[in-house]
Amino acid sequence: MNSFILHGDNQVASREKLVFLINESKKVGFELMYLDNPGEKELLDAASSQGLFGNQNLIVIENFLTSNKDSSGILSGIPKDTTIIIWEKKLLSPSAAKKLSGKFTVLEFKLPTVLFALLDNIFPKNNRKVLELLNAARQGLEAEFLLIMLSQRVRQLLWVKLDPNSLTMVPWQRAKLAQQASKLTSQQLTWLHSKLLEIDRDQKSSQLPENLFSSLELLLTSI
Repeated sequence: MNSFILHGDNQVASREKLVFLINESKKVGFELMYLDNPGEKELLDAASSQGLFGNQNLIVIENFLTSNKDSSGILSGIPKDTTIIIWEKKLLSPSAAKKLSGKFTVLEFKLPTVLFALLDNIFPKNNRKVLELLNAARQGLEAEFLLIMLSQRVRQLLWVKLDPNSLTMVPWQRAKLAQQASKLTSQQLTWLHSKLLEIDRDQKSSQLPENLFSSLELLLTSI
């Protein structure tokens, strides 16, 4: 089995791939070993050890590359026959991914562009476009993740409207948010924020009157 690096903003998809790879490895006799930000000695010890029943270990590490400055040096010392999966919640730089591609199969998981189009189109009197994009987003996104991203965008819009200079963001992104925020009042954004919190609470307590996607659809077309 190859060693893998899974990285990118689409954490739902990369998690699904991680679970799939772990399950496939178990089918062929690998024993799972999770390591939490290991140092060089711990990783080398794990790489050279065998599982409880003499099987080869599958070593799984999360956020190792982005949280460890010497990760490349540590990985260079492990035996070639070691099987490792590294899951990263952030996108690696192209140079970092290329550097590691000799030892690992590097898989990047991007968020679908339709998500950003949907977020950019949240403003009044735009229901037809919002419904079109929301229906497209259903095909590749979990409703729970969409709720998180919608909540984040509404908070950003409210922030840029009330105190734009304190929003840490590159100028072109802040300008783009400000343009979108100008199409909504502070009252509308505050209402949206509170309704998203309410939907989140009802979803977690199984009290939504309909499924989550339908609740988000009703909300976004009520602005």
